[in-house]
Amino acid sequence: HTFVWKMHVLMDILSALSFLHFHSVLHRDIKSANILFVLDSSRLPSTGLPLVAKLSDFGLASAVGLSSSGLSVSSSAGDSAVGTSAYMAPELLDFEQHPQYSPASDIYALGILANEFLTEQIPWSGLRDIHVLNMVVNKRQRPAGYVTQ
Repeated sequence: HTFVWKMHVLMDILSALSFLHFHSVLHRDIKSANILFVLDSSRLPSTGLPLVAKLSDFGLASAVGLSSSGLSVSSSAGDSAVGTSAYMAPELLDFEQHPQYSPASDIYALGILANEFLTEQIPWSGLRDIHVLNMVVNKRQRPAGYVTQ
């Protein structure tokens, strides 16, 4: 797939996420397994492929309220963070506080998805969940190797 097509796919997902956030909904589980492709022949001239990316699996999605810092949803006492660890924002992995979801949490996951889509690997590939959590919380990011064309 070409770089241009990959950028169109990421824009499709960003557009879906923007729609959700505008309507006060957080997805909370953005990952490659939750991206579906549908045929749309009108897309062919601009991207070379007649596919549109769609965000799916709203099982963990949550309506959000307005807090003093913007849109957010807080887990209740005893709750743990939900989602897929490799895509979770650092603030969701602070076990001393209840996870505080916000649009930024979804945007972080979209960044991990973009890294995966452009380099064809996730930053934490091959690591167990506990190691992923440690790397994210301690901000020891693996640099992207290269963008595949």
